[in-house]
Amino acid sequence: MSVVCVAWSSHVGALMSAASRPGMPSVRVLSSRMLEEPDGVERCLETMRSATALFVFRTTDALWDQLDEGIRLIGKTVPVVCVSYDPAAWALSSVPVETAQTAYRYLTYGGAENLGNLFRFLDALPNAAAVPEPVPVPWEGLWHPDAPVRAFATVRGYLEWYAGYACERGLSLDPERTVGLLFGRHYWVNDMPDVEAALVHALEAKGLGVFPAFTNTLRDKATGNKGATIWSREVFLGESGSRIGALVKFLPYFTNNGGNMPAFVGDDSPARESVCVFRELGVPIFQPVFASSKTLEEWEA
Repeated sequence: MSVVCVAWSSHVGALMSAASRPGMPSVRVLSSRMLEEPDGVERCLETMRSATALFVFRTTDALWDQLDEGIRLIGKTVPVVCVSYDPAAWALSSVPVETAQTAYRYLTYGGAENLGNLFRFLDALPNAAAVPEPVPVPWEGLWHPDAPVRAFATVRGYLEWYAGYACERGLSLDPERTVGLLFGRHYWVNDMPDVEAALVHALEAKGLGVFPAFTNTLRDKATGNKGATIWSREVFLGESGSRIGALVKFLPYFTNNGGNMPAFVGDDSPARESVCVFRELGVPIFQPVFASSKTLEEWEA
């Protein structure tokens, strides 16, 4: 018997790492990808039925419809927290909405401390008042694998450190020889920016300066999350123009207003504001293929 978490594959690594820390309750972490496997739905339901508390981050994939009735039945005997980008899915929770919102904040703030407290919170339900509240973590910032701090909140703060670092290593801070790197906050907050660190060091090995910035894709005024459009303009555009000569953009897309990924990129696309940022930058933009949930062989196929 254990706390069971079913989450998106991109969250599984961080959740499993937090679950392995000393002092954690017994936790089972399942990837939502298992639903695509033969008998995956039934195996997932079997594991969920053994839960002392169940946390589900539901997607809108049709496969989830096969789990809904099972989740409702489980909720009759144990605490169930179901969260989703679809507000209707929250109704599958068997706990008060305030409880579900607290659990969701642990996950969205992220980081080892918050994820560990998520498990403690779930394990203590329905009486989890003694578990510390979710701790806010920056939504965006500048990061460098060799910096003495985990993140810089402003370009000025980053440059105050990076100017000395670059001088010692003979790196250029000329905008034409400086590369911007834009990547997802999820990898930073959960201490998983391995690809980004390798890219920063590879670019610097060629004598180039690097501005590595992390952010969430979409803006959320309620939480103070600026989103990729506003943060990109703050980081990569200065008073005299672009601070960079090229941009490597790991985020697949971003808009200011949310919504679905656009079918095309044009002036009437949902991505219009981000396109405007790219035009203001006026530099080459590279969009790497970044597959966090596929093996190399799966991606090649």
